[in-house]
Amino acid sequence: MSRRNDTRTARRLSGKEWRLLLEAGGVLVIARLAVWLVPFRRLASRLGVEMAESPSTITEKQRDTAVPIGWAVGTLGRRLPWMGQCLVQAVAATWMLRRRRIPSTIYFGLSKDSGGQLGAHAWIRCGAEILTGDKGREDFRVVATFATPDPDAEPGCTVPP
Repeated sequence: MSRRNDTRTARRLSGKEWRLLLEAGGVLVIARLAVWLVPFRRLASRLGVEMAESPSTITEKQRDTAVPIGWAVGTLGRRLPWMGQCLVQAVAATWMLRRRRIPSTIYFGLSKDSGGQLGAHAWIRCGAEILTGDKGREDFRVVATFATPDPDAEPGCTVPP
């Protein structure tokens, strides 16, 4: 997208969308620093319940809140330096959803190309929606999940993968 198109689009954004972009920018910076500086074991403890999944259905209100979060994180992730990494975007979206008490699952996948090189990918699902990392995720085998549980659900309602 050209700078001219970005400017035109920016003029059409609502105040609510601008606030969401500002929040996403701040959370992306924090997530980037966490990925760089914090050992994964410690970071993982902030992502949710290991090897569990959140419900595949959410309320319409939760969906209407979650989808714009995915848009904001993805939009800034493509435009800000060092924020395009799938892991950074997935962590940022997870934290933004958790703040709003919306259940989600972050997935970690691995793949091996024809040359034997390993590839890794992370994406986040909220209800039936993939909010970040949708492109190419089918090529990866899920090796770990972290679920933020539905705060309104009964205890133990996360479903193993």
